[in-house]
Amino acid sequence: MIKGKLIILKDKQVFVEVDGSLRLLGKPIDVANSLKEDGFELLHIVDTDAIRGTATNFDSYDHLTYFVHIEIECGPYEKLIEKLLAINARVVISLPTTLPLEKFARKKRLLVGKINADYEGGVD
Repeated sequence: MIKGKLIILKDKQVFVEVDGSLRLLGKPIDVANSLKEDGFELLHIVDTDAIRGTATNFDSYDHLTYFVHIEIECGPYEKLIEKLLAINARVVISLPTTLPLEKFARKKRLLVGKINADYEGGVD
């Protein structure tokens, strides 16, 4: 089983949620190296910048993919998703979505859907 850690990335800084508030951990590469030493192989990253459609943290992702598996929660922005898939990052998007998912079919193993807690739709 892969050991993973959920982190929050905002403005090139890593945070974790502790008792409902954010605690700063440091720079992405430093934090990832430390977590890797502690046996974590997967980082689930909630990127608050990518959720808004900016690629502020993209350079960090390109470095992280060399030594740890990453999956990034981002907004429904095709160009950003394409860039993340190109560096073999797993991309997590909220469902339901209006994105043309068939466009990403060649990388389907790297595209993950997340159903929001407030979604009231049915499952067929």
